[in-house]
Amino acid sequence: MAGDKNIWAVPEDREEKLAAATLKYIDEKLTSRAFGEWVRNTPPGVERVYWFALDDYAFPQDTGNFGLFRLDGSERPQSRVIKEYIGR
Repeated sequence: MAGDKNIWAVPEDREEKLAAATLKYIDEKLTSRAFGEWVRNTPPGVERVYWFALDDYAFPQDTGNFGLFRLDGSERPQSRVIKEYIGR
């Protein structure tokens, strides 16, 4: 079934929203403030966020499309969110 879309791959039109929601969650929940009870009483204190890959991988069926840049070097939607987050 080469050429079929991978149902587990995130569509490109959703990448930007998911990246923004992830960074917002980190800012709101995983800072120096404690949240929850018991183990979560300890502040997570997230200091760094690492994106898995800078560039896409050349895998079939969109399984390697998780970089900030496509194989041709053009920016993927989530790269704008990451740049804005870094630049604030």
